[in-house]
Amino acid sequence: RFINRPVTGMIRATHSIARGRQPASQDVAQRDEMGELARAIENMGREIEQKHKEIIRERERYQQLYELVPCLITVQDRQYRLISYNREFEQKFAPKRWERCYRVYKGRREKCPECPVEKTFQDGRVHTSEESGYVKDGSQAHWLVTTAPIFNPRGKVEAVMEMCLDITARKRLEEGLRRSEN
Repeated sequence: RFINRPVTGMIRATHSIARGRQPASQDVAQRDEMGELARAIENMGREIEQKHKEIIRERERYQQLYELVPCLITVQDRQYRLISYNREFEQKFAPKRWERCYRVYKGRREKCPECPVEKTFQDGRVHTSEESGYVKDGSQAHWLVTTAPIFNPRGKVEAVMEMCLDITARKRLEEGLRRSEN
């Protein structure tokens, strides 16, 4: 009984920690190794809970940055399907999850001939290009596109992030200048 009760409590505490919960206080008054072990498990539970809260705060912060950045962001798989996208992209295109990027951006039925996402999948490097397409209201838009690889733990490119900065206003100015020069 001297050993069983504290051990049973410690087992319950470790199960609670494993489920991501703060264990109930052990209230072990023993000053021997058993009491020290119970207090160590309790401290470990508190530290894990604190680290978990920090991770959640960081994830929320990164999610907020991803959502509020003033450019289009998508993450695509090897079949050019949209795995995720930010709010800006959703507002411009009203895409469906897993829809192919070329369909959403350009209304195409197949991959674009010079696809920066494809290049990033092939060589694992960042690529940049200028692209044109149509937003959901039907108007033409232009973007400076930068792609970046997302690696899995084995170092293989498992997805590509595509970031698009709207350069439509600049393109319209260039076209106006070209017309006025002619």
